[in-house]
Amino acid sequence: GPGRYRMGVPVLSLGYACLAGMQVRNTAQVYMQELADKAGDGVLVALGGRDDMAMTYIAAARSQGVISLQLSVGSRISLARSAIGQAYIAGTTESERADIIDRIQMRYEPDRVSEIMDKLDAAREQVAARGFYCMIGDWQRDVNAVAVPYRSQQPDTPMLAFNLGGYSFALPKERLEDDLGPRPVELVNMGNRVGY
Repeated sequence: GPGRYRMGVPVLSLGYACLAGMQVRNTAQVYMQELADKAGDGVLVALGGRDDMAMTYIAAARSQGVISLQLSVGSRISLARSAIGQAYIAGTTESERADIIDRIQMRYEPDRVSEIMDKLDAAREQVAARGFYCMIGDWQRDVNAVAVPYRSQQPDTPMLAFNLGGYSFALPKERLEDDLGPRPVELVNMGNRVGY
Protein backbone atom coordinates (compact mmCIF):
# COMPACT_ATOMS: atom_id res chain seq x y z
CA GLY A 1 0.00 0.00 0.00
CA PRO A 2 0.92 3.69 0.00
CA GLY A 3 2.40 3.47 3.52
CA ARG A 4 5.04 1.06 2.32
CA TYR A 5 5.94 3.29 -0.61
CA ARG A 6 6.42 6.32 1.64
CA MET A 7 8.73 4.37 3.94
CA GLY A 8 10.93 3.48 0.98
CA VAL A 9 12.06 6.99 0.24
CA PRO A 10 14.28 7.95 3.18
CA VAL A 11 15.48 4.41 3.85
CA LEU A 12 16.97 4.04 0.37
CA SER A 13 19.49 6.79 1.06
CA LEU A 14 20.53 5.40 4.42
CA GLY A 15 22.93 2.66 3.37
CA TYR A 16 23.99 -0.42 5.29
CA ALA A 17 25.51 1.35 8.30
CA CYS A 18 22.29 3.11 9.02
CA LEU A 19 20.03 0.11 8.53
CA ALA A 20 22.25 -1.78 10.97
CA GLY A 21 21.70 1.06 13.43
CA MET A 22 17.91 0.75 13.39
CA GLN A 23 17.88 -1.57 16.40
CA VAL A 24 19.90 1.05 18.30
CA ARG A 25 17.52 3.75 17.17
CA ASN A 26 14.43 1.96 18.46
CA THR A 27 15.84 1.78 21.98
CA ALA A 28 17.83 5.02 22.07
CA GLN A 29 15.00 7.22 20.78
CA VAL A 30 13.27 7.45 24.18
CA TYR A 31 16.47 8.55 25.94
CA MET A 32 17.30 10.99 23.15
CA GLN A 33 13.88 12.60 23.48
CA GLU A 34 14.27 12.85 27.26
CA LEU A 35 17.60 14.59 26.75
CA ALA A 36 16.17 16.98 24.15
CA ASP A 37 13.31 17.87 26.51
CA LYS A 38 15.68 18.43 29.43
CA ALA A 39 18.07 20.54 27.33
CA GLY A 40 15.17 22.61 26.00
CA ASP A 41 15.34 25.66 23.73
CA GLY A 42 15.97 24.67 20.15
CA VAL A 43 18.16 21.64 20.79
CA LEU A 44 18.39 18.77 18.31
CA VAL A 45 19.75 15.44 19.54
CA ALA A 46 20.77 13.07 16.75
CA LEU A 47 22.23 9.61 16.22
CA GLY A 48 24.18 9.09 13.02
CA GLY A 49 26.08 6.45 11.10
CA ARG A 50 28.70 6.78 8.40
CA ASP A 51 27.58 6.57 4.78
CA ASP A 52 30.69 7.03 2.62
CA MET A 53 31.93 10.60 3.30
CA ALA A 54 28.75 11.68 5.08
CA MET A 55 27.08 11.05 8.40
CA THR A 56 23.42 10.13 7.97
CA TYR A 57 20.99 10.78 10.80
CA ILE A 58 19.17 7.57 11.73
CA ALA A 59 17.39 9.05 14.75
CA ALA A 60 16.57 12.58 15.83
CA ALA A 61 14.81 14.14 18.80
CA ARG A 62 14.08 17.83 19.18
CA SER A 63 12.99 19.95 22.11
CA GLN A 64 9.69 21.80 22.03
CA GLY A 65 9.53 25.53 21.50
CA VAL A 66 12.18 27.63 19.81
CA ILE A 67 13.02 26.83 16.22
CA SER A 68 15.61 24.10 15.92
CA LEU A 69 17.87 22.93 13.12
CA GLN A 70 16.07 21.70 10.02
CA LEU A 71 17.72 18.31 10.10
CA SER A 72 15.99 15.00 10.69
CA VAL A 73 16.17 11.29 9.93
CA GLY A 74 17.82 10.84 6.53
CA SER A 75 19.72 14.15 6.66
CA ARG A 76 23.31 13.75 5.45
CA ILE A 77 26.05 16.00 6.76
CA SER A 78 29.79 16.15 6.14
CA LEU A 79 31.84 13.37 7.74
CA ALA A 80 35.03 15.44 7.61
CA ARG A 81 33.70 18.81 8.72
CA SER A 82 30.80 18.32 11.14
CA ALA A 83 31.03 17.71 14.89
CA ILE A 84 29.26 14.35 14.63
CA GLY A 85 31.59 13.26 11.81
CA GLN A 86 34.70 14.38 13.68
CA ALA A 87 33.56 12.52 16.81
CA TYR A 88 32.85 9.42 14.71
CA ILE A 89 36.37 9.53 13.23
CA ALA A 90 37.83 10.04 16.72
CA GLY A 91 36.17 6.84 17.89
CA THR A 92 36.66 4.53 14.97
CA THR A 93 39.36 1.90 14.33
CA GLU A 94 42.84 2.86 13.12
CA SER A 95 42.26 1.22 9.75
CA GLU A 96 38.94 2.97 9.09
CA ARG A 97 40.43 6.26 10.25
CA ALA A 98 43.37 5.82 7.85
CA ASP A 99 40.96 5.11 5.00
CA ILE A 100 38.89 8.20 5.81
CA ILE A 101 42.02 10.38 5.95
CA ASP A 102 43.09 9.08 2.52
CA ARG A 103 39.71 10.11 1.15
CA ILE A 104 39.90 13.52 2.82
CA GLN A 105 43.29 14.10 1.18
CA MET A 106 41.89 13.20 -2.23
CA ARG A 107 38.73 15.24 -1.84
CA TYR A 108 39.86 18.58 -0.36
CA GLU A 109 42.40 21.28 -1.20
CA PRO A 110 45.69 21.00 0.77
CA ASP A 111 44.99 23.98 3.07
CA ARG A 112 41.52 22.62 3.82
CA VAL A 113 43.04 19.19 4.50
CA SER A 114 45.42 20.56 7.16
CA GLU A 115 42.54 22.47 8.75
CA ILE A 116 40.44 19.28 8.89
CA MET A 117 43.39 17.30 10.30
CA ASP A 118 43.82 19.87 13.09
CA LYS A 119 40.15 19.47 13.97
CA LEU A 120 40.49 15.68 13.94
CA ASP A 121 43.35 15.92 16.43
CA ALA A 122 41.33 18.27 18.62
CA ALA A 123 38.32 15.95 18.45
CA ARG A 124 40.45 12.98 19.48
CA GLU A 125 42.01 14.87 22.38
CA GLN A 126 38.69 16.21 23.63
CA VAL A 127 36.93 12.84 23.40
CA ALA A 128 39.83 11.21 25.27
CA ALA A 129 39.88 13.93 27.94
CA ARG A 130 36.20 14.55 28.61
CA GLY A 131 34.18 12.17 26.46
CA PHE A 132 32.81 14.70 23.96
CA TYR A 133 33.93 17.00 21.14
CA CYS A 134 32.69 20.58 21.06
CA MET A 135 32.49 22.52 17.79
CA ILE A 136 31.64 26.22 17.92
CA GLY A 137 30.33 27.93 14.78
CA ASP A 138 32.76 26.13 12.59
CA TRP A 139 31.00 23.90 10.09
CA GLN A 140 28.03 26.25 9.95
CA ARG A 141 28.66 29.74 11.25
CA ASP A 142 25.64 30.05 13.51
CA VAL A 143 25.52 26.45 14.73
CA ASN A 144 27.21 24.97 17.80
CA ALA A 145 27.35 21.27 18.66
CA VAL A 146 28.83 18.60 20.88
CA ALA A 147 29.26 15.02 19.69
CA VAL A 148 30.32 11.65 21.06
CA PRO A 149 31.34 8.41 19.30
CA TYR A 150 29.29 5.32 20.17
CA ARG A 151 30.00 1.66 19.65
CA SER A 152 26.76 -0.25 20.11
CA GLN A 153 26.53 -3.55 21.94
CA GLN A 154 24.08 -4.83 19.31
CA PRO A 155 25.84 -7.48 17.20
CA ASP A 156 27.01 -6.41 13.71
CA THR A 157 26.33 -2.74 14.35
CA PRO A 158 28.95 -0.37 12.97
CA MET A 159 30.38 2.63 14.80
CA LEU A 160 27.80 5.40 15.39
CA ALA A 161 27.85 8.85 17.01
CA PHE A 162 25.51 11.06 19.03
CA ASN A 163 25.21 14.79 18.44
CA LEU A 164 23.59 17.58 20.42
CA GLY A 165 23.38 20.83 18.51
CA GLY A 166 21.50 23.99 17.80
CA TYR A 167 21.76 27.63 16.85
CA SER A 168 24.47 29.51 18.72
CA PHE A 169 22.03 31.95 20.34
CA ALA A 170 20.41 29.01 22.15
CA LEU A 171 23.65 27.13 22.76
CA PRO A 172 26.47 29.50 23.74
CA LYS A 173 29.91 27.93 24.17
CA GLU A 174 29.80 27.99 28.00
CA ARG A 175 26.41 26.27 28.14
CA LEU A 176 27.59 23.60 25.72
CA GLU A 177 30.89 22.88 27.40
CA ASP A 178 29.79 23.06 31.03
CA ASP A 179 26.17 21.97 31.02
CA LEU A 180 25.19 20.13 27.84
CA GLY A 181 28.46 18.55 26.69
CA PRO A 182 28.34 15.73 29.24
CA ARG A 183 24.74 14.83 28.25
CA PRO A 184 25.51 12.88 25.04
CA VAL A 185 28.18 11.08 27.06
CA GLU A 186 25.33 9.99 29.35
CA LEU A 187 23.48 8.66 26.27
CA VAL A 188 26.50 6.48 25.53
CA ASN A 189 26.72 5.29 29.14
CA MET A 190 23.00 4.58 29.13
CA GLY A 191 23.41 2.60 25.91
CA ASN A 192 26.11 0.52 27.54
CA ARG A 193 23.75 -0.20 30.42
CA VAL A 194 20.51 -0.94 28.57
CA GLY A 195 22.25 -2.39 25.53
CA TYR A 196 21.13 -0.29 22.56
